[in-house]
Amino acid sequence: MRKILLFDGTGMVYRGYYALRNLENSKGQAVGGILGFFNILFKELINHKPSHFALCFDRPEPTHRKIEYPEYKANRSKAPDDLYEQIRLIKEILKNGLNITESPGDEADDLIACLNAQKTASDQVYVYSSDLDLLQLADQNTTIIKPGNSKIVDTYFTPEKIYEKYQLTPTQIIDYKGIRGDSSDNLKGVHGVGDKTATKLLNQYGSLEAIYENLNDLKPKMQEKFIQDKDTALMCKRLATLNHKINNCPPLEEFQNNHIQYEKLQEAFENLEFKTIFKKLKTLKVIMPNLSKQSSLFT
Repeated sequence: MRKILLFDGTGMVYRGYYALRNLENSKGQAVGGILGFFNILFKELINHKPSHFALCFDRPEPTHRKIEYPEYKANRSKAPDDLYEQIRLIKEILKNGLNITESPGDEADDLIACLNAQKTASDQVYVYSSDLDLLQLADQNTTIIKPGNSKIVDTYFTPEKIYEKYQLTPTQIIDYKGIRGDSSDNLKGVHGVGDKTATKLLNQYGSLEAIYENLNDLKPKMQEKFIQDKDTALMCKRLATLNHKINNCPPLEEFQNNHIQYEKLQEAFENLEFKTIFKKLKTLKVIMPNLSKQSSLFT
């Protein structure tokens, strides 16, 4: 059985950055985002001990969602200026065998969906992300890990947990987004339909399309809302649906845990003046025996 850990790398960058935002080394170089990112990564690798893992990233090129709907994510603030160089360095460091993957025109979530779709019936997949769009991937072999914080533990979303929390199945997440939209992605949904109503209708009819097939069952005012925003609702569902058939999707076998070039990682972290990170790397050597045995850190 393979144990596969898929990371929303872009989300992790921001999470790490805001955890240690003001950290600089002796050169005056902003490094908090880098250290925060690798603290998260190594902690999760140590905790889960995956046989395969991948760091999936967004790219700056317009995605198919942005092309279809130019206002997609238009409400998001520009990243802080000191983060861009840190993102570049994070990606450079990850190229030392830490299984980074990105695809022009595709989002990190789509890459995760693509890799998840390659699992077999005997595999166990864990997806690490704060983006709840990924809940649509949950099934008996795939669990979504929503990171916690210093006060809240990580939440492991199985299909049962999703239903317990939202009264929806994983496949209904995109239908719910069609009705309610998603403010973080600037998706509007059906104006005037609240959470409880959206959930009730999906429990009754099963999908957004089925609601439209049974509009005559709804009260006149509710019918009017769905009719008025039909195109928006269907677009929101379409944009919320992850693409697991992206062009040139890399094979899952490329992401085994035995590619890490430890000596290059050690050099990069020493140049950045990181010290606390080496304890985690020693632990990784124990749980991932394919790591380089020639490093001075381990002698």
